Amino acid sequence: GTDDVWIKIRKRAIYGLCLGISALPLCFNSNLWILFAAHVSLCISASVFLGVANPTGNARSEESLKFSLATILVLFLI
Repeated sequence: GTDDVWIKIRKRAIYGLCLGISALPLCFNSNLWILFAAHVSLCISASVFLGVANPTGNARSEESLKFSLATILVLFLI
């Protein structure tokens, strides 16, 4: 919660990075590193875009969309 856009971007990027890295243990068994990199970049970009631009209008749909995007590629790592 700040008015400075760069602080928002930095916080959302760190949050998206943490979401993306959480799938790292699955990558050790599957060796799908390119898919893991795509997952991390999707998590970071979705978190930054949805957090800063707020295109949905309410927080519930934004969080649902963010977590749907954060878990869709994890299914392919299993």
